[in-house]
Amino acid sequence: MTAKIFRQTFLIIAIILLFGCGGATRSANPVVDVNTVDGSTDVAVDSIFTYTFADYMNADSVKTSSFFIVVIDAEDEVDAMEIEAGKADYDSTICNPDNKIEAEVKNPILKAFTVYPSYDLLHDTQYAICVTTDVEYFTSGNFEGFTAYFTTELLN
Repeated sequence: MTAKIFRQTFLIIAIILLFGCGGATRSANPVVDVNTVDGSTDVAVDSIFTYTFADYMNADSVKTSSFFIVVIDAEDEVDAMEIEAGKADYDSTICNPDNKIEAEVKNPILKAFTVYPSYDLLHDTQYAICVTTDVEYFTSGNFEGFTAYFTTELLN
């Protein structure tokens, strides 16, 4: 009798472990590679954004005032032709840290840093993601800066 109860208990635990409890889970946020996002459209509004540097960076210099996202005002919107012509150079007029959206910056490794917006981005809106010249290389010198433009997805 005890062996039968043990087998039934074992079977129930095995089924639970095998199939899980079935609770609702939220899928992970899409990760956008900042190095290739320039000119992209239909970027998911719940994305996070990772920039991968060629060299190791001083982690203390990569923060919300030097790696951030700004909304592009209608009068400042950049058309696709400008982006294709190499507009990814750093643009200090667009990349004003006073206009950044609320976000957090994390660095899992000293070459890759990620911006986590505090809330979903607006639908059908143009943004710039900015890496300023305040970012420092681990050895010496400052990064030359980078600006990438993208537009978020339309509201379904």
